[in-house]
Amino acid sequence: MKHPLRILITCALSTILTVTAVAACSPPSQPGAVICYPTANATTVPIFNIEGAATGKNLPITKMILYADNQKIYESDNNSSFVYADYQAWQLGTHHLVLNAWDSDGNLFQASTTISVPISINTTYNTSCSHPNTGVHLCLPISNTWYPQTFGPFFASGSAAVVAMKGYINNANVVSTTGNSFGIGYGTNPDPSGFKFVANGWDSKGDVWSASATGIHLYYDGGCIKACNPGIAIQDPPILTDQTSPFSLNATVQNNPAQITEMKAYLDNSLAATSAGPTILANISASHGTHLLTVQAWDTSGNLYKSQVTVNVQ
Repeated sequence: MKHPLRILITCALSTILTVTAVAACSPPSQPGAVICYPTANATTVPIFNIEGAATGKNLPITKMILYADNQKIYESDNNSSFVYADYQAWQLGTHHLVLNAWDSDGNLFQASTTISVPISINTTYNTSCSHPNTGVHLCLPISNTWYPQTFGPFFASGSAAVVAMKGYINNANVVSTTGNSFGIGYGTNPDPSGFKFVANGWDSKGDVWSASATGIHLYYDGGCIKACNPGIAIQDPPILTDQTSPFSLNATVQNNPAQITEMKAYLDNSLAATSAGPTILANISASHGTHLLTVQAWDTSGNLYKSQVTVNVQ
């Protein structure tokens, strides 16, 4: 029996882990700062380590501050290196990290890098849904695409003339507003037949505009570390632990409603391992840097299961 549609504002991991991180980021040999992980232009998903270090002008480092998109997210005092376990609900898109470090004489050193986040669990990213000159614009979801079961986006906006809006999923009204925009997260069990999304907007005269997206599919997302209901639990590599190459992969589909027929693991979109499921075991070789590990599975009903972790390889 399917769960009723549920509207979500935030999504949290089912299990919170306490992880003791060991610094693998060495201070540079010359005065300066460095962000060792994530490496430049890496694709990352929460939770992941950000690791940095700095060297003063023959003086100790007294403070380091890490910024993400000009917002301070971490501060370290009297250390030449740090490991920051980042649990933030990152927004979809590209983000800029900057590390500022100072030595005891006040000399400033900087390092920066850019990362990409493939999907968001944060509803604030509906700010990217621009208003059309006329009618209604359905920003997300996009037709014929896949989204997480626990948090799929439904964002739409209308022109300045629109005074009220409603959103429908498979003909069921899930959101109503007296403004000219809305942005919600939705969650429901995947359905191999897919979903249709419709956004309607009305002006003060009662005229209506509509925009729709079809062929929307949900997958059983990871969202779990030790226990899934259902989903893929990735036991190895453990999160927040830097790896050496090759690293071990151990992942299992849990509480699946139908028999698993196939599993695949991808490292940065390149196929790295396969299995007939519901468990996949492998040793995966990877270059130094930050990588995105994706594990997918399929069952006899056509449902997709997917889980992703960020892997830093020394």
